[in-house]
Amino acid sequence: MKLAIQNPHRTAGYGDIGIHNYVVDFIRNERPIIYLTKKLFYLDWLRFVRKNHLTLEDYTVIFSIKTLNANADVLLNFSGQTTVEENAMPKDYAGLKIAHVMDYMSQATENHAALRAQGVDYVFGYATHDKHCAFFQTYYPSYVDRVIPVPFGFHPRFTNQKPFAERARMVAALGSVSVFGSRLHGVPFREAVDFFLFKQHEPFMHKFRRMLQEREREFAHVMVSRLPHYPQESDFKYDLVAELNAYQLFTSCESLFYFPAAKTFEGPAAGSVLVCSEHPCFTDLGFQDGVNCITHKEFDTADFRAKVEAALENQEKLAAIAHAGTALVRERYSHSAIAKAIVASCAELLDTRRPA
Repeated sequence: MKLAIQNPHRTAGYGDIGIHNYVVDFIRNERPIIYLTKKLFYLDWLRFVRKNHLTLEDYTVIFSIKTLNANADVLLNFSGQTTVEENAMPKDYAGLKIAHVMDYMSQATENHAALRAQGVDYVFGYATHDKHCAFFQTYYPSYVDRVIPVPFGFHPRFTNQKPFAERARMVAALGSVSVFGSRLHGVPFREAVDFFLFKQHEPFMHKFRRMLQEREREFAHVMVSRLPHYPQESDFKYDLVAELNAYQLFTSCESLFYFPAAKTFEGPAAGSVLVCSEHPCFTDLGFQDGVNCITHKEFDTADFRAKVEAALENQEKLAAIAHAGTALVRERYSHSAIAKAIVASCAELLDTRRPA
């Protein structure tokens, strides 16, 4: 199986790829064909190479569809921008085409139409969106049963720097609290605003984080909140690695789009215990209550509080859970491990596509 990546320098978030660094590991480990849609992109590609310390042995660059068809079985696209002309997947490519939908809640109708028009066979997503997300099911009907989950994983800077017993016996509530219809969810998110705000009367994308933020005083004996207060939606003033090392537990949420945030993996990598809902978007990833995380009933703040209080009472068990959580994410959700999982998924799909 020969793999190709289209315009990898256009990977979502280029400049500091961070949560999508598995693309760099993929290139370094698999040595794919690099398909650039414009020769002018070559200088951008070389900047990408230098920034990520790739070598000439790690890749082969091509510009021709004919060469692509002759040499690659699968073409991957991590731009998340198939509506942009230079990132559109080539209709004349005969192999398997897979594109990452990234922030699929933006320009959903246009994105779905572009994927269909370009003949994209499958899509990568942050989770199994077609299984868990009603918005995806509504706006991307052609890709129900055609989503390959690719979790964020964690950047190597997330390390365990403080013994568990020396951490504060508290849960840290972290992350943004985004609002549908705000400046962060303007015209490109018009379908999401209509779907959640106007039809379901849900103003907050991060519903559970908002519920916790409203109970900061009530939960102050067990919870340290770094959650922003409306109209502020994000707070990047604190050092996330330090914060995750300061407390024994942390919580984020899956949002109303039901995919685990990057903190889901970053926290355990830093030695903190994940506190999450019972939703299957977490259990699908191998998180098990009382084994490698702590779970609570969905959107139930009373149960959240009770589960945190009980977990903190049993320090010996909680330390074992922290150890197991770290082991899980380091084995399965490093960027290198995610890159290998992408290759395995491509191989499996290619085998099902080939005639018997």
